[in-house]
Amino acid sequence: MGCPLGGTASRVCNELGVPREITATFDNCEIPAPSGSLVLDGTATLSSDIGTCPNVLLSAITEAVDLKLLYRDSEGTMQRAVSAELTAAVSSLRGLDSPCFYTGISAVVNGLIQIQAAGGGGVDVDLNDTEIVADVVAYSPACLAVESRQTLDGAATLTDFPGGRAYPIDFLTYEIHRVASQFAVALDIIGKAGGPCFGGGATLTTIAPVQLPMSDVCPVGGTILVETTFAPLNTLFYGEGGVDVDEDGDGEADASYPSCTAAPACD
Repeated sequence: MGCPLGGTASRVCNELGVPREITATFDNCEIPAPSGSLVLDGTATLSSDIGTCPNVLLSAITEAVDLKLLYRDSEGTMQRAVSAELTAAVSSLRGLDSPCFYTGISAVVNGLIQIQAAGGGGVDVDLNDTEIVADVVAYSPACLAVESRQTLDGAATLTDFPGGRAYPIDFLTYEIHRVASQFAVALDIIGKAGGPCFGGGATLTTIAPVQLPMSDVCPVGGTILVETTFAPLNTLFYGEGGVDVDEDGDGEADASYPSCTAAPACD
C-alpha cells in the first residue's frame, strides 16, 4: 500500500523474539477515496507467538490498532474524522496474500471508536468483548475498502455528542453490508439488537439502503423496518438528515424529527 497523494506508509515484519509482529505505520498517508481522499495516521500491529516473515501469523494472533482517519472532499475540506484505539483477539485471518494486508478477519474486539462529522455531530462506539467477523468484498486500487460485510455479536455502547446520551446495545448476528459511493456510504442492515432503547430486543431489516453522508452522522435516505418485543412494527424513513416514524404500518408518518439526533433519548 502506498500514499499516492502524499505522506508515507510502511510495513515491517519482525520475526526475532516473541511475539513476532507485522506492523503497518502511516504518517499523514493520503489515498484517493470515492468522494475525495482519506488521510491515515498511526499504527496497526498483528502479533503471533509462532511464524516467520512475511506471514508470521500462525497461532495466538492479536491485533492492536491506534489509528486516526480523516476524510476530505475533492476541495480538501474535512468531512469526517475517525479515531480507533482497539485490541483484538483474532481467531481467523483471511487473504493474507492480498496486497492490501488481508481480506477478512474474525476477532473479539475491545476498545473505542470515535466518529466526528463536519456537521458537528458525532458518536463514540465502545466495544466490550464484541465478536466481529469482517470481510472486504472489494478494495480500491489504493487499498481502501469500498465494499465490505461485517457481522457483530456481543456488547457495545453508543454515545452521541454533543448530547452525551449513552445507548447500551447487545448485538445478535447483526449484519452490515457497506458500499462506499461518490457521495455517501450505503448501509444494508439486518439482524437483532437488544437493550433499553429497544425495550429488550429488536429485529432490524433494511427495506432501502441507508445513505450516510461523510459530512454528517444522520442518514439522508433509506428505510429500516424495526420489530420490537413491545411493538409489532415500526418503519423508519430517513431523508435529508431527518427521520419519519411509521408506528402502525399504514405507510404514514406518526412522528417526525428534523434530525436523527432530535429523536427522544432512550431511558
